[in-house]
Parts: sequence; structure tokens; C-alpha cells
Amino acid sequence: MSDFSQIQRAVLSFFETKVQKSDLFKIRDKVGKKTLEVEKSAEKDKAKKEIQLQALLGEQQEARKEALKTVIPAWLTECANKAVAVGKPMLKASHPAKFSHGMIPYSGVYVSSLGSKSKYLTTDSLNNRYFDVVMSNGNLITHGRFLMTVLDDRTVYEKLEANDDQWLYEFSKNEEQVEAWSSGLKNWLDTHPQRVPVSRLKQNFFPVDDGYHLLSPLFSSVLCQKIYEKSRYDKSNAQRKKARKNGQYAEGETFDLPKMAVLNFGGSQPQNISVGNFERRGEAYLLSCTPPPAWVESLQLPIHATSLYGGEFERRAWYLTQRLQRYLVKLHKQRSNKAIRDEVKRSVDEIIDVLLNYVAQIQNLENKAGWTREAADLKASHKLWLDPYRSEQKFQDARREGDWQAEICHDFGQWLNKKLEHKKMVFERVESRFWAKRLKAQLREFELGLEVKA
Repeated sequence: MSDFSQIQRAVLSFFETKVQKSDLFKIRDKVGKKTLEVEKSAEKDKAKKEIQLQALLGEQQEARKEALKTVIPAWLTECANKAVAVGKPMLKASHPAKFSHGMIPYSGVYVSSLGSKSKYLTTDSLNNRYFDVVMSNGNLITHGRFLMTVLDDRTVYEKLEANDDQWLYEFSKNEEQVEAWSSGLKNWLDTHPQRVPVSRLKQNFFPVDDGYHLLSPLFSSVLCQKIYEKSRYDKSNAQRKKARKNGQYAEGETFDLPKMAVLNFGGSQPQNISVGNFERRGEAYLLSCTPPPAWVESLQLPIHATSLYGGEFERRAWYLTQRLQRYLVKLHKQRSNKAIRDEVKRSVDEIIDVLLNYVAQIQNLENKAGWTREAADLKASHKLWLDPYRSEQKFQDARREGDWQAEICHDFGQWLNKKLEHKKMVFERVESRFWAKRLKAQLREFELGLEVKA
């Protein structure tokens, strides 16, 4: 993007990576796939594929130039108008209240870092400028992500707070239009930062000399983000850990967080909690506080299984599958309606949440990378999903191709059909495909967190 300014590059990148319906996102996806084809192609085909890649890159560059004149100005107008129409601000927060209880009205507290030098890990000791954004409606998630987009040294939200409108001139030289954008977008700002206590906020009373002091512990999205970045998205750290695993030298120190637990917020709708929670796919990593001698690893790898959809996962999902079966049996003679369909989708998404959590726990056992070599009976596609750090190049090539994902989803659909079978109900391929489609929608997002380490 050397032909564009830093601010233009940042906004174009937002569309290419965050707005899936945009043409910029679609062509970037094509470029990425074609680049992989070039890298994996045989020498006799490489020249032809490189020509195709160059053509796509040229098309991408033209799409970017056109977007600066049409797509982005239209988006800014829509975003500004939406802010006025919604009439509720996006709240800048370091501690969103919805992490404490999902039924709390959207709110939170923003605590800026003072750069503490304490040896303890706290929000203040992070000394960074990251903040989360909470909104009144999960459908506004794309607008919230836009406000968190870093343009140069500040986010869109911070520029609006500072009354900095100069960046808008990158997309229009019309002063009247820039003023309209600025005026509308500022309606997203929280101009009344007073927070009102709510009954569902967890509260503790701590005894002091004159009675009790009220404590309202809030979940720190800022601290959660730092742990998430270090554990999942630190590319250089991942490379050093891979070198260590392979017995090779690498410059620098590795950063490890052993025995982490995964806590999920928001279920299948993580955007209903906050923008940061959505970016983290609803995952929060909890650090172990247990002394190492007392920690007992209870997770059993499916080495002797034929499918990941049995054994441990089946036990974890047993209650949810039984509950869904009872619900369907109760209503099997009733005509389907939206309420029933929505309840079925919600229940299936809960089962998928259990599946993804189970798989994430296995994937995080990096010290056992390559364990699937011993799993002689386990399906190949299941090995590819469960053992992402296995070192053989052939294995990693097969994993990157992604063909295994279709079988993973297909097997899930068949497994769930079997679990829901009842003498009063018969499930056909159409239901199996529907269950598979629900998993497919989340599997791509789930795998994105591993691409850096692949």
C-alpha cells in the first residue's frame, strides 16, 4: 500500500480484514489464497500462477483507489448517520461490566494506566493504551471495531475525543462533508461518563474500622487482552517456542503461560459483551494459581479413539445433547416456527462451544505436539485439527490446505444426528448438514488464532 498515506492504509486495512461483506475483504482473501498457491506450486506451474497473482494484486490496488472515492466516504456517512439515529454512545472502558453479568445494561469503567512499577501483574502495571469499547447493541460491532482502529498514533475514538478532524480530509476535500462526518461520529462518544450501580454487579463488603467498604470487582478487558496477545498472537515468541521444540537456536527469550484455563464470555454471540471480547472470539485465559506439585493434568488425549466426537467430548456435551433431544421430542408434532428454530440454533451453538473449548485445551498442549503419531485409529482430519504444532512438513501442508475442515463439520453433523435419535424422531441428511453448517460458521474464526503459529 505504498501509494497511500498511513491513515488511508489503516482504514483500507480495516475494510480488508474486518468488513467481510466488502469487495476489499473478498479480493484480499483471493490474493491470500493465490499467494499460497504460488508458494506450493511446482516449478512448471509457478510462472503461470505468479502472473495470475500479479493480475490480482493489480486488481486489488485499483479496488483500493476506487474505495477511497466511493466505499469509504459512503461508510463514513453511514457510520455518522447511524450514530445520530442510535442515540446511544459507545463506551470506552478498561473494565466492561457485562463480563461480570451478561444481563447488566451496557456499561463499564475506564481506568487509564499511570505506569506503575509494581512487580505484581495489574491493569496499571501494563503501561499500555489499549481500551475496550462496549455498545448498546451487538449489531453495532463493526462500528465499534472501526472506533478502535488505530490510524497513526491514536484510534478513531481518541481522535474524535481530541476534536481532531484532519484525518477525515484523507477521504474528502469537501469541508462541509468533513464537518458533517465529524459532527455525526462524535455521537458515538461517551460524554456523560457517570456510571450508575446496578443490582447484578458482583459486590463484596470488606470490614474496615468504621463499618464496611463496598468492593465491586470488575473484569479487566485490558489485562485479558495482554494475556491473549502474548499467548496466541505473539509471532516472534511463537517462532522461538517452535525453535525450542525442534532443538534449534533462536535469539531472545520465550514467554510461557503454563496450565492456562479458557473461560468463554458471550457464548455464540461474543459481540454482545464488548468489541474486545469479540476480537478475542469470546475467549479469556485464566492464569493458574495452583502450586505445580498440586496440579494434576486431567485432560486425556484421544490417542486410542477413532474420532474426537467420542469419549471426553461426548461426556462434556452429554447434558446439552440430552436437553436438546428432550426439547425436540416434546415439540416433534408441533409445526416449526421462528422461536423453535432459534432455540435449536442456540442449543447447537452451546454444544459447539463445548467442542471448541475441548479442542482448544488439546491444542494448547504444545509440549505434547506430535502425539497424533501414536493415534493409529484416529481419523486423519481429526489429527490435523487436534495437533496443530506437529512438525512434519507434509502434515502442516495438509493442515494449511484446509480440506480437512469439511470432514470435521460433516462428522459433527452425523454425530449430533446420532445423539439426538429417538424412537419418536428420525433425523435425515438435511439436519446433519444443518448441524455441520453451524460448526463451519465458527470453525474458520476459531482457526484464525493459530495461523500465526502454523
